Amino acid sequence: MVGALANRLGRVGAAQEEARAANRGASPQELKDAAKPLFAQLDQGGIAYGQPQTATLKQGLDTLVANNKYNATANPTLSGYFNQLDKIAQQPQGAKFSELHNLRSAIAEQARGPDPSTRRAAGEILGEIDKMVLGNAPAVNPNNVDVKGAYTEARKLWKAASLADDVGWVADKAGRKAASKAGVNPDEANRGAFRAVEERVSKPGAYDPYTPEQRALLAQIVKGDKTQNLLRGTGAVAGSPITKALVSLGAGAVGLHSGGFETGLLAGGAGRLGSEAGGLITKGLNRAAASRGADNIDTLIRNITTGSSAPSNRLPSREALAVLLAKQAAQRGGAAYGGSLTGEK
Repeated sequence: MVGALANRLGRVGAAQEEARAANRGASPQELKDAAKPLFAQLDQGGIAYGQPQTATLKQGLDTLVANNKYNATANPTLSGYFNQLDKIAQQPQGAKFSELHNLRSAIAEQARGPDPSTRRAAGEILGEIDKMVLGNAPAVNPNNVDVKGAYTEARKLWKAASLADDVGWVADKAGRKAASKAGVNPDEANRGAFRAVEERVSKPGAYDPYTPEQRALLAQIVKGDKTQNLLRGTGAVAGSPITKALVSLGAGAVGLHSGGFETGLLAGGAGRLGSEAGGLITKGLNRAAASRGADNIDTLIRNITTGSSAPSNRLPSREALAVLLAKQAAQRGGAAYGGSLTGEK
């Protein structure tokens, strides 16, 4: 009985994740696809980063080597990309958008690999590329193209695609960790992953790609919001009065209003699930807290991709979606359990 209910909740969760991905705004790949034609046009116009811009990039790369933040022997999978970037930073014709973008994409893959040293080194190299591209308009412009207008759009797409890609990867990594390891609290996995991001960009002299508003959103992911922290605290105590009340009363509304409608569905079946329901409710509360945290991550990504933290007008609100999916799941559950999940007899 418990397994069947969990399976249904899993299907509902998958539908919610699809909506969550859509509500983040354009995907990193969509942004990259939009950027490629623009970068190609800039390349064809002869627009490029020239001296002393690339000299600054070269200096940054040399500093990484001098400070042992990148080491060819310790990070062999990065050496080819590093050498190519080092060559580009010294070539007389300068560095073009497309070649920089393609290199950045390749190095970003290394920043997501299994080796911690390589991940750190790749992140440092990405920071040097981004500092040059996002901090300066390209100086080489032989055909007098409207660099200001073109660069503004290119910079916007570059930053949105790269930052959304990086943030999304951190979120997905935390989700995989919570799903693959028993006993991992998904809310804590989210917070821990983004706490590392916040600490990294807060170090003196570190490259910080976030706007002040995005930094505030990042801090909210790490610290949690009021409802999220209430759910988290309640879920941490299996025998708390609130948890017991959820089990005995089947207070589905609490789950819906908290952003974690799974809690409500689990509570609704408490009469049949008996003592097992207490553990399920506790897990449901933790999942509800993680859902709120995922909402905060969505808001950060949406701000990065659209420039606004407001939900997309193309999609229903998260609460409306939760109510709809919960109703559908409860109806299916009620049919299977004689109406016990829907309140029907």
